[in-house]
Amino acid sequence: MKLHVTRHFETPLLPVYERFSSEAFFHQRYAQSGITDYQIRQFGTQGDAHVIRIEFQPVLDLSYLPKAARHWVGDKQRMQFEMRWQAMSEKEFRGHFVYHSNDFPVRVSGEVQLVAQSIGCRYLADVSVACSIPVFGAFAAKAIGERTGQEMEADLNALAGYFTSA
Repeated sequence: MKLHVTRHFETPLLPVYERFSSEAFFHQRYAQSGITDYQIRQFGTQGDAHVIRIEFQPVLDLSYLPKAARHWVGDKQRMQFEMRWQAMSEKEFRGHFVYHSNDFPVRVSGEVQLVAQSIGCRYLADVSVACSIPVFGAFAAKAIGERTGQEMEADLNALAGYFTSA
């Protein structure tokens, strides 16, 4: 499944990037999502990239999966999130992210761009969701893709809310 997400922020590029790539942002988002079991494994510069690595226990709702497919997933999964941000120019940041688990047959990955505009900046994301559960993989990828879209919207709403309340 593929997703395309776009959003315009009235706030200039640099403050949006700084907040979106801050440790505080991830603490806020996990708290809002009800995720309490997470560890920040890496947060900082590696070469020319800002690298974020977080391991977490997601809150799973498997009700969308047919019972026959649930045994492939289980109810306890450790997920890894990695984001690599790079400054492409003074007017653009690009990030590549991936969510995966050694125990869970799903991979969510994508590219994000933050691009300066005459007023504010634009967020653009292209996301791919793949699931290797036999027979039910496409169904699960669609359901997980829908949830991913909701979580991305929640991220962007939290980010927008930060700037309107600051």
